[in-house]
Amino acid sequence: MSTVFENTGIRVYGYELSAHFMNSGYSRGTLGLTVTGRDAAGFPLQKDSYNIPSGNTANGEWGYFSTTRPYNSPIGINFMQSMTITATGKDDRYWAGYYGPQLRDVSFRIRYVADECKTNPLYSLSCPGYEEAYLITQCNINSLYSPSCAGYQQAYTNQQCSINPLYSPTCPGYQNAYLNQQCSINPLYNTACTGYAEALLAQQCSISSLYSPSCPGYAQALFTKTCNENQLSSPKCPLYEAAYLDQQCKVSQLFSTACPLYQKAFFDQQCAMSPLYNTACPGYAEAFRSKQIADACLTNPQSSPTCKGYVAPQQSVSTAAVTTTMSSVILPGQDAIKSITQPQVTSDPIVNQVIQADGVKQEQSQQPQVQQPSSQRSGQQSTQRTSGGQEQRASSRTVQDARSRTQQAARRDAQQVQQDTAISSMAEVPGFSNYEQVKLPDVPFYKVEDIYKRVAITDNARALRQLNQRSDRIHKEMVDEQYRK
Repeated sequence: MSTVFENTGIRVYGYELSAHFMNSGYSRGTLGLTVTGRDAAGFPLQKDSYNIPSGNTANGEWGYFSTTRPYNSPIGINFMQSMTITATGKDDRYWAGYYGPQLRDVSFRIRYVADECKTNPLYSLSCPGYEEAYLITQCNINSLYSPSCAGYQQAYTNQQCSINPLYSPTCPGYQNAYLNQQCSINPLYNTACTGYAEALLAQQCSISSLYSPSCPGYAQALFTKTCNENQLSSPKCPLYEAAYLDQQCKVSQLFSTACPLYQKAFFDQQCAMSPLYNTACPGYAEAFRSKQIADACLTNPQSSPTCKGYVAPQQSVSTAAVTTTMSSVILPGQDAIKSITQPQVTSDPIVNQVIQADGVKQEQSQQPQVQQPSSQRSGQQSTQRTSGGQEQRASSRTVQDARSRTQQAARRDAQQVQQDTAISSMAEVPGFSNYEQVKLPDVPFYKVEDIYKRVAITDNARALRQLNQRSDRIHKEMVDEQYRK
């Protein structure tokens, strides 16, 4: 410093020091700053130390440190050779690596004053050459200050005209002085006034910053005007988001949950998609009734004539006849044709077939018997016993299977109805669709870094062998166990 400000008379009387620091959390420890002023021989003339304690800020936040140090007595720049700032810090957790307190944006300013007598002899009456400097200064300001000033007489003549050219019409430049007088009062007095254009621009700009693009604040004023006319003109407008939301809500109330009629619009949308969304939907009762019919038709198409795949009942004709060795005989007085209506009972064709077969057997058992010769009758009876027993046992097994399948179908139908009811109840909960749309965004968590640098971590070979041997033994026991059963 002495080289730069040598012979300038500057004296140092203090300094200002500031910096940003982090001394908390993982960056916690001891942090200190030292300011040392030395002479040309390196001897410390002034030394100050500052300790920045830990915990002054929250974890991960930067704190601010500043101080102003005034010296009791100013030190001449010829004596102060240099000023040094030293920062020391240490991690209090004894971690390996670059941890501990952090420091940035260090600012250091020297406070000094100049030797006023060297820069200005008029600073004090005690300064050498004060009187001479004072006289020269006053004469330069005004030649009429003293008769000893050069040009005192001419100065007095020109004094009045120089002070005010309007003092007398004989003063040089009287006309111009008058114009300048008016122009100085108001540059808009005449277009010939100096600064007329600038004054006109300033006047109009003060009235409205939109007068010209050259006006200060023109861009901001134009932006404000445009935003006031239409908040959607720029995303930077203060009410842009509200205006955009209002615009989109007018187009569709379903644009955002913040729309004033979002709940009603969402309800109407869901009801339009499915009246079963809520019991308050128009047509809910009719839709629910149609759903019940559709579910019944899906389970059993024969449950209603309106079901798709419904088969109308057909009539079958059975003829009572007795077979003989010679020809067929029709019993007298017996009807030849009998109408039997057999509708589908369940959705399982096998079950329906068994039930219908039972009906036909009952009908055949009611037919009148025809007397046959004894020889034919005995042979037929033995044959009928054998075949009838087999058919009876087969029919019994078939009926049992049909009943089992009917019960299973009924249980499936009951479970389906319960599941449909539960899903319908969930869909009726307001805001359930918002629950389905919730997403949890993935964010960075732990910092990926190597803690044990240049260290090879080996596994315990002995423990690994014990673990593997135990797993192999248990696996072998499990395999062998399945052959013992």
